[in-house]
Amino acid sequence: MPSPFIYQSKKQQVSRQYMATQKIKNDWKNKLSIYYYSLTEFKHLIRSLEKSKDNLNIYDNFIHTNFREGWRLKRDEFFNTLTYGDLKKDDKKIEETYQKLKDSLPPIKDQSTSLVDLELPFDMNKKAREKALKERLKQVYKIEEDSFIYKRFDRYYESPNSSDNNNDSIQFPYKVVCA
Repeated sequence: MPSPFIYQSKKQQVSRQYMATQKIKNDWKNKLSIYYYSLTEFKHLIRSLEKSKDNLNIYDNFIHTNFREGWRLKRDEFFNTLTYGDLKKDDKKIEETYQKLKDSLPPIKDQSTSLVDLELPFDMNKKAREKALKERLKQVYKIEEDSFIYKRFDRYYESPNSSDNNNDSIQFPYKVVCA
């Protein structure tokens, strides 16, 4: 059974526990995308990685496994010996890694016209998600079955300065659910 949702109020001494209404997918992995980061944000991400990993190869332990673009990126001479520690100390190498990731795969919007494929940890099938939200709202707010309305909007965000050659641009798909 999925884990319970626990609500704790900071203003009052109140704690409530609600059972999960939808299971998390067993095989779900939250993959990063280089398009979620500007170059400045990517530099910050690299520099914030744990110091204990400084001797590990950045390609094997991060780029290839954690980025959706990483599986398309070949392990070339540049990545053969590049460690976390080496990358953290060299802006040029961070910039080259950033560009290699961007060159390996286009943004999600250029790969598919369907934003429904946005990977989330639970089933986003309209009926399944609607049922889970209805159950949650009935638990928390004691709503009536016939007063429930479900709407979902699939959208794509592109920063105003987005372009293929702009390292300050970010873009990503998102979903808004209203109930």
